Amino acid sequence: MALNQLFKRGNDMRKTRNALAVLVTALSLLVAMFTAPQALAQPVVQPQALGSLYALSANKDAVWEWQGGQEWRKVGGPAADLYAGSAGVFATSPVNGDIFRYNGTPNDWTKVGGPGTTFAMSGRHLYGLSPNRSSVWEWQSGETWKQVWGPAHWIYGSTVGLFATAPGNGDIFRFNNTSWSKVGGPGKTFVANNSGLYGLRPDGSSVWHWTGGESWEYIGGAAGWLAGGAGALLATNPNSGDIFRWSGTGTDWYKIGGPGADFRVAANNRIFGLTPNKSGVWMHSSGETWVNVGGPAAAIAAV
Repeated sequence: MALNQLFKRGNDMRKTRNALAVLVTALSLLVAMFTAPQALAQPVVQPQALGSLYALSANKDAVWEWQGGQEWRKVGGPAADLYAGSAGVFATSPVNGDIFRYNGTPNDWTKVGGPGTTFAMSGRHLYGLSPNRSSVWEWQSGETWKQVWGPAHWIYGSTVGLFATAPGNGDIFRFNNTSWSKVGGPGKTFVANNSGLYGLRPDGSSVWHWTGGESWEYIGGAAGWLAGGAGALLATNPNSGDIFRWSGTGTDWYKIGGPGADFRVAANNRIFGLTPNKSGVWMHSSGETWVNVGGPAAAIAAV
């Protein structure tokens, strides 16, 4: 066979492969077009939000969504507070405190309820503590809520459940979907992640891990504050403010950075921090190394 015939045959084969590739791409796009609406219709966090970071501008006049690197896009207007988690991304109105849910498209938000002292998420559920702390409510759909408990001082949520502290003695209780059970005494603060519930003693002298019932195990010494989410538990040094991460076993902790105004953990275990003066947003890289991903912010929230 002549060389020019070989080249011609090769070119024909490449054209055929290219045509097949285009056809496969087109079919994939058609499948995506018809299946996407079904996914978005389910009452869960938008797929594109998983592992995402949101920030409230320094003067609280806009909500921003991180796009990677140092790129951000504006997705909402003025807000008082941000909440993000397994149930979605929410913001409260700076005017009346009403709470709105982000629908995944810039400037597309839906009102889901009135004001609250604070809000928390457990699984796909959003919970709110009434403004006067007289009751705990669970969001059903639309703007409909169902009361699930009476007075509480604060609420905490994660995939392991919803927890609330009593307004009198500070004891902490866990919601079992239909009832509540006491799991421990008071603490300076509590935090829940995918692995469990953690508490800091009222005097800040030690960190404890809930192991079931009303039993707790000691996992660390003095701390200033606790933070966490997904598979990470963080604690600040009570003197320097440096941030440490629990290894997950025993009492082993390792330093990952300096002090910050706030720390958040995304669903993919990315750790984000807001500088002490809130002048910049940073993402933990490895060891004690952090990468700047944004400028001034009043608050951050991660999904």
